[in-house]
Amino acid sequence: MRNLKRALSLALAFVMVMGLMIVGASAKSYTDADKIDNQVAVEILGEIGVMIGNDDGSFAPDRDVTRAEMAVIITRILYGNNLNVDQFKNMNTFTDVPDWAEGFVNLCASLDIIAGRGNGIFDPDATVTSAEAALMLSRALGYFKNNAEFGSDWALAAMKRATQVGIIGGDMVLQANAGLDRDDVAQMTFNTLTKAVPVQYNELLDVYYNVNQGVIYALEFNYLQTLGYTNFNLVYKSNQQAEYGRPATTWGIGSYKDAGNGTASGIEKADLTPAGGLIAENVRMLAKDEIITVNNTPTYVYTQDTDAKDVYADLGADVCTEYSWWNKDGYEWTAFINGEEQNNASVPTKNDGSQYTYTGKGSVTEVYVDDYSATVTVVEINYFLGQVSKVNDGETTIRPLSHEGKILDDRTFATDEFDKNDYVVFTVDYNTDKEFYICELMAPETVTGEVTRVEKKTDSQDSYVRLDGESTQYFYTAFPSHMVYDVSNYDDGAIDAQHPELNKEYVFFMTPAGYVLGFQPANETSSEYLYVKDSDEELKDWVAKVILPDATEPKVDLDSDLGNTKNYTMADEIKWLSAKTTNIDELIWDYSADSNGVYSLTYVPELNKDNTTVKSDLYQNELFNVTINNGEAYIQGTTDASHFIIDKNTIFVDTMNHKSYTGYNEVPDVKNAHIAYVVEDGVAEIVYIFDGDIYDENSIYFMLTDTKGESFKNDGDEYYEYFNAYVDGKKQSLNISYEAMEPYAWFDEDGDPLLVPGVLYQVVKSEEDGKYITEIRYAGPDTYDVTGVGDGSFRISTLPAPTTTTNSEKFDVNDETVFVLVEYTWYNGKMNMEISRGDMDDMFVGKDHEGYKLYADVVEQDGQTAELVYLTYCKPISNCDVEVQVENAQVTVQGKNIDKTFTKDDSFAVQVFTPLIVTVKANEGYAVEFGGEYVAEYTDVIWVLDDTVIAANAVATDAQVKLADGTEHVTMSGDAKINAENGTEVTLTAEDGYTIYGVTGGNVEASHNENSKVWTVKVPAGSEDVILDVDVRADQYTYTVPQNGDFTVSVEGNPDKLTVGVTYKVTVTAKNYSDTYNGYALMADSVAVSNEKTAGGSTLASKQLADKGAAQAAIMHGITVYRGPLCGTAYENLDDLDTGVNYFIKTSDNVRASVTVEFTVAYNADGNIDFTVVK
Repeated sequence: MRNLKRALSLALAFVMVMGLMIVGASAKSYTDADKIDNQVAVEILGEIGVMIGNDDGSFAPDRDVTRAEMAVIITRILYGNNLNVDQFKNMNTFTDVPDWAEGFVNLCASLDIIAGRGNGIFDPDATVTSAEAALMLSRALGYFKNNAEFGSDWALAAMKRATQVGIIGGDMVLQANAGLDRDDVAQMTFNTLTKAVPVQYNELLDVYYNVNQGVIYALEFNYLQTLGYTNFNLVYKSNQQAEYGRPATTWGIGSYKDAGNGTASGIEKADLTPAGGLIAENVRMLAKDEIITVNNTPTYVYTQDTDAKDVYADLGADVCTEYSWWNKDGYEWTAFINGEEQNNASVPTKNDGSQYTYTGKGSVTEVYVDDYSATVTVVEINYFLGQVSKVNDGETTIRPLSHEGKILDDRTFATDEFDKNDYVVFTVDYNTDKEFYICELMAPETVTGEVTRVEKKTDSQDSYVRLDGESTQYFYTAFPSHMVYDVSNYDDGAIDAQHPELNKEYVFFMTPAGYVLGFQPANETSSEYLYVKDSDEELKDWVAKVILPDATEPKVDLDSDLGNTKNYTMADEIKWLSAKTTNIDELIWDYSADSNGVYSLTYVPELNKDNTTVKSDLYQNELFNVTINNGEAYIQGTTDASHFIIDKNTIFVDTMNHKSYTGYNEVPDVKNAHIAYVVEDGVAEIVYIFDGDIYDENSIYFMLTDTKGESFKNDGDEYYEYFNAYVDGKKQSLNISYEAMEPYAWFDEDGDPLLVPGVLYQVVKSEEDGKYITEIRYAGPDTYDVTGVGDGSFRISTLPAPTTTTNSEKFDVNDETVFVLVEYTWYNGKMNMEISRGDMDDMFVGKDHEGYKLYADVVEQDGQTAELVYLTYCKPISNCDVEVQVENAQVTVQGKNIDKTFTKDDSFAVQVFTPLIVTVKANEGYAVEFGGEYVAEYTDVIWVLDDTVIAANAVATDAQVKLADGTEHVTMSGDAKINAENGTEVTLTAEDGYTIYGVTGGNVEASHNENSKVWTVKVPAGSEDVILDVDVRADQYTYTVPQNGDFTVSVEGNPDKLTVGVTYKVTVTAKNYSDTYNGYALMADSVAVSNEKTAGGSTLASKQLADKGAAQAAIMHGITVYRGPLCGTAYENLDDLDTGVNYFIKTSDNVRASVTVEFTVAYNADGNIDFTVVK
């Protein structure tokens, strides 16, 4: 008997019905299985360790396979997974192979399976191509021993050989030079293991033959010689049965029964199928070793009504000859309809022109022919139309509409992908309890259009419709077994052929093969709602900013006419109520949009207006301070009359975070909410959330053991990553914003907030699926005495320790209950804190042998079932006295049951092991000691382990009197310290060459002597540094230059006075031409300004050239030639030389001696600088 499990996936594609379909699960199922094409190969290779998935549970089928990875795969299929490849690392075959792959690559290279690119290069990270993989796998089997096999194109030869031996098979379509991904490599590898046998080559005969079988046997397939069987004990049983009665094959690890006498192959031919395959009865495979079950491929598939004679023609006379006691060569026929085996299967005959029994529109008929066992299995799968009647806790209940579909004994299906009233297509299967159940559930194929023709035949399977602009004929399914006709007029008690009307638009619901199951008018749609934020007129057309159910906020065009206003005070068109408000603003509206994007609004009555009450079928309302609890099917308002029901189809629109949720199981907890909503038939259709505290779906509880981590920024906001955060007792890192921490944090020396270890926090808001936490709250844990521990339950006191009470509360636990154990232990006088996952075994009553107790806090519960329990293991909890000593400061203490600021000595009591955040702030002018230095303010965390004293005795601090930054040429003397009680007096003295013109800063009093060189500054008592701004300026001096003599002296810019500290350029120039004025220096007040002296002075001198030729040579070298010794007139060019007789060139010119030097003005007592020039 079969024991089939209900399908867990939705709507298997129709193509899957006609091909390979996986029906079992395995230990290696991957998280991205829906993206894997070659699932059988991937599952099996993962189970035997040839190709495994990633640490995150995925297989990554689209990721490219490198040449180095291909070497690993080939090594594993040849030698299994236990070969020590490190022994091949020192072969040094290639220079570019990474350490992890070196052994694999060297081994394969030594076997001539792989080759490099040349010059010692293997190119390990390059993607392996189809041709390269085909060649590698073919060589692994023993092919390509003769180089002549490559011909003129090795890639083509490799692809051809791989196809011939079965490495490339089935529907694989590969390009020789294209890269291969993991999905295709898995299929090629699996084919190598199971579709081909290793071979040997006879060079003399130029033939390949089975390894160890002998050349006389030539080359034949024998599954027992495949690498899959010899290296991995991989076997299969082809006599299995899957859903609908389909024949199936189960793959797994096992053995094969040996006849014991055999050939070189190790087993007699009679023990294999004629094609060399395994006989199911001889396979030994335990249930625990099964890997995967896959449907066999049907020989023929029929998707419509087909004549028996045509089926006969397809299958042939031999197959259609039924086995009997008088005809032992016939085939045994078995038929299944909706998974139920039929008595006396119908066998098609040659001349039968009637419809074959198991075919029809609305059905898929699969015929499986097994020539070895001489069996034929016919499977009829029917597609029926239904409607969702209920969706609850991940389970969908349907109402069958197709007549034959009503055979269902179980109308539920494990999914929540559909909404109530959705139309669905389903199939039926039959289980070992002899019950019909839903096997597959899917959304129907649909087509919408205006009906232009209805062909009404006597048999509904010959009826069809055509739609406007199409030539396609949409045929009906069989009536009454499948066809429902107009679902909008459906009546369970009546079966009536109600065809669609001509020239009317309909939606047709169809099977995966495209046959009509039912239809409805296209305008039969459910209400949709939007919220109008504000509206306006633009060029006499109305527009509005709206919030749609998907939380988007588009600006839309509106039809000015309003619907459903006749019986209400709402106007029948959009109107202004004031300069900024219209009658549609801040209301929810039923809407529709035409093909031009123009929205039409229909009025939803407002509660308590126009006789609308909570008993009305339809109304909208607005509420404040509402609580929404995830998982609860109602919303609690502020009064009984404002409560209303929600369900799993209610849409919640979070306008603050622009998110949309469907159903009360999806919406997060919201406190103090401001909402607007629509109730239809007693249930809320849509709820708009405008304000409130949202506890999102990523809400978690966490505790820190320390504050180790690092700061970073995300999108401009500051975050801190805690390295040692524990969520449900498991260590992980958490990213928490500074803003989220500040209400619960203490502040480090840099002023950054840090959370307190040992405190339980709950995440309130987060972004990017919990990656960035933006709001938290304090969550405990409290310490309740454990008063009883039973089997699956425990009791705790109703008041936290150290308060004593005889009252207790019982909680149940189940497999989903999470326990977190927080341990506080002492070693060498030091407390140690550890967090881990706990369980019921950690709970006990009273003290243990070390004197420790266990306290419990049920943080999350569902009724009386505990969902999250924090266990605190520590010394018995008692109250400790905390004494606060305050002088010239204030102390703020925050912690469990304490949040108070102290300005005078006081005391309070807290539980032992309580962490306190203590912030000490000294009064102005005072400081407190912290960390060996005095500071104005600090925050620290104190763990109360015994009676504790918090001392905050501030002392007066010294402030400083300072010169402002950048002040030069002034010195300050005297006591520069002040404090809150004492002032001081300082003296400011200007350097020589400078004068002080003023002093400011704070409330100082400043005075000066007669020449303003010395100032006295009185500074009053204070607590802050006093910065003195001093107006100090350089002195200016007059200067004199020689009026007579041989030289002139000039200062650049000709200033009236020279300023101290400024550098000027001074030029000395001889009054006459002569080199006798060279070598003179500039003096300032008899001191040499520079080592530089006058130079360059000279008088005119010339030289006569010998002849015209010498003159020509001089001009050609760029030298000017003159007509006379005074060098007054020059020859203009070579031709001009003919006009003269004498030729002269200059040997020197008339130049005045000069020098320019830099002079920096220094202090001068008499206030004048005297420049002179001396030799």
